[in-house]
This record gives sequence, C-alpha cells and structure tokens, in this order.
Amino acid sequence: MIGDSGAFSALTQGTPINIEAFSEWAIKWKRHLFWVASLDVIGDAKKSRSNYEYLVGKGIEAVPTVHYGSDPKLITDYAKDGVDFIGLGGMVGRKSEPQKLLRWTLSMFKYAKDNHPEVRFHGWGITHPQLVNNLPWFSVDSSGFSSAYRYGRLSLFNESSGKRIGITLDGKDAFNHSDLLVQQYGISPDRVAKSTSVTRRDLVRLSVLSVQKQEDHLRRRFSVSPPRYGLSESPTGPNIHFVDRDKVHLSMLNGNLGPHQHVALGFPNAQSTRSVSPTDELPNNSSGPNIHVAGTDLKTEYLYMKNYEEDKDE
Repeated sequence: MIGDSGAFSALTQGTPINIEAFSEWAIKWKRHLFWVASLDVIGDAKKSRSNYEYLVGKGIEAVPTVHYGSDPKLITDYAKDGVDFIGLGGMVGRKSEPQKLLRWTLSMFKYAKDNHPEVRFHGWGITHPQLVNNLPWFSVDSSGFSSAYRYGRLSLFNESSGKRIGITLDGKDAFNHSDLLVQQYGISPDRVAKSTSVTRRDLVRLSVLSVQKQEDHLRRRFSVSPPRYGLSESPTGPNIHFVDRDKVHLSMLNGNLGPHQHVALGFPNAQSTRSVSPTDELPNNSSGPNIHVAGTDLKTEYLYMKNYEEDKDE
C-alpha cells in the first residue's frame, strides 16, 4: 500500500494538505505502507524539496517526485542524499501529448543511467502504452482499472499479443472477444457483456487480473531490481496496490487477492485505514516493474485521510 501525499488532488481540487498532519499520519501507518510519497508541489521544485527535507527530518524516507519539464539534474540533488527511488509526475493532464511525455521521461531515464544508474523511477498516473511498455519503470500507478464500472469500457491485457484490448460493455462487443475472455480469463462473455450492479464483481476482478497479467509481462521484459531507499520491504511480484473509496469493491476481491496485494479502506469514507490481504502479511522481496492500481476518483488518488482527526483519537 502506497502512502500517496495527494499533490495532484491538492492542485486540481484546491484541497490544502497539512504537511505536519500528513507526517503524523505516515508515521502512524508506517507498518502498513510499502512506501510513502513526499508531499510535492506541482510546478514548485523548491517547495517540493523543502517538504521532502521536512519529512526526512521526521524520520520518514519520503520518496520525492520530479515533475514534467524539470531539468534532469534534479535527480542528482536527491541522489546526493542517498535517494535511489524517485517519482516522475505532473503528466496526468498531458495524456494527449504522449510524444512529449516520452521525450521528457526518456531524458530522465538517460540522465539517471549515465550519472546515477542505481536510481529507479515510479510513474505517477502513467497509462499510455508508449510510456508503460518502453521504459524500465520500477513501478507505475493508474486509476484506469476502474473504467469498466465507471465508463462501461473494459480493458484487458492480451498475453499473446502483449497489448491491451478494449471491450465496450454494450451487451454485444464482449462476444467479439470470446477467445480472450474464455481462454485467458476463464469467464464467459455473457457474464460481463454489460456494466451493471450484477456484473460489477466480475468486472472488478477481471480488471485487477488484467493488471496482474500486464505486470508479469513487463517484469519478464524488464528486470528492474528494487531500490534501497524508501521501501519497507523489497517487493516480490505481482504487487498491485488497489485503493478504492467503496468498501463493496474491496469485498468483491476478498479471497481473490494474491499474497502481495494490499487494500486500503478509509478516505473519503468514515472508516479507519487498514491493510488487507488473505494472510495479513507484508510484501516479500522482488523486482519491478510494478503496477499500482489507484482509486475510483481523483479524491482517492491519495491516501491522506479526510477522517484523520477521528483516526488520531483511536
């Protein structure tokens, strides 16, 4: 489970995040967090650096983020501190410009390879196949898994072609992909032909399984050793971090989670945060790439809980 500080939501929704409260929250839930993202300020490298230093001063190995358009030399500023795990962000609002994003991310990876080959990257909100499939990320995250029950479009990874296949849930299109559904996912198309309350359980499970398959494919293509900085454990795969504000969706996955999948409950509902897995174990050791699945809406992209004050009194 990633402790995402919520910089993107803070920017888009005008939601202020108190760094002191966030640091207390991160310390409180440290045992359940795979790693904690520093509270970055999109477009303000100096403030992002200041927040990172504050969290480090509190004993938190916060993973910093460098934003789209920044000079690759910013990597050196963090590498000097012993940081070998850095987030690349500020790209969510530029999904229509994949070539520009690819050029910038390539420049970051090349600079790291030439100057700090130990550095690994997490891609915030990375979904475009040009970015996901062609760069050796240690991990990425995206809320795209929820498109099936939000927008009526199921995206499944095809292990044979190494590509994602889009299926419109209009009651007909699923039957055009019967071979994929039956042979690779073990489900009849009639069970997921439409997005309804009845089919939602299967759609949620299919979406997560699809991410697992893509993650396994990427791990075979890129063998990315884990960083030393920031991680509570070096992850073994697949590692899927599923964050959702709806506890019903989480219950749909109960009994179908792999040993390294962790679920968060809490924001923005009035529930306490908790880590969930069939065995209640923390991740074991592994390598990347890792795909982290984010929440059902922009508010749940970060794990800073709105009910922080209630949690603090437990």
